[in-house]
Amino acid sequence: MTRSHFGDLQFFHSMADEENVPAAETRQKALDWIQFAWRVFSKEISPDALLKTVDIPTIQKHFGCSEWSVSDIYILGRADKLRARISDIAFGSVLHTVQDSFAAAHTQREIPVKGETCTGTASALARPGRIIEFHTYGAQDGTKHDEGDQRMAMAIGARDRWPEAVAVTRQLFEYWDSNAPWETARPYLECVYELSAGNRPSSPGDEYKRVAR
Repeated sequence: MTRSHFGDLQFFHSMADEENVPAAETRQKALDWIQFAWRVFSKEISPDALLKTVDIPTIQKHFGCSEWSVSDIYILGRADKLRARISDIAFGSVLHTVQDSFAAAHTQREIPVKGETCTGTASALARPGRIIEFHTYGAQDGTKHDEGDQRMAMAIGARDRWPEAVAVTRQLFEYWDSNAPWETARPYLECVYELSAGNRPSSPGDEYKRVAR
């Protein structure tokens, strides 16, 4: 919990691990994490696999020196009750990371261009607003951050563009329903995380920055 909110694992929440991190670096970490979770949910990666054997750069960088298994990272201490559900839990972690990328305290996105679609997908899927900046939590005001994560902050017409997040979630469930492999889902998720031409390094975000008192 500490690492994923204040340290090196903030990409779990589609956030940068500190200030001034290039957007492309955080994007790749988030996509690597989503790839890992997707391959667990689709049963390509076994719950018993050691994380140090998983051929994904971000997993290697952050867990390669550990003896943790896939089960350890998802259901440590609850394997007796939750092992049968690990596929669902992994898919839930995909949804968590992706949905967080639409919260204004986590990222800043462009307004989507009407009629623009993703490339490389089997059907024409609407392209979400491109990412301008990934924020970082450590220098944010926690209260302001939490307010941005509330359900009411995601209402229709709000800055966070709630319908856009719902449309992306719906498409991910369609992939889930068909048990789509990572290579099928990858072009769409890369589109969801496409960067703006004007992307910039991470910061707390002007509206969320903690002010000294």
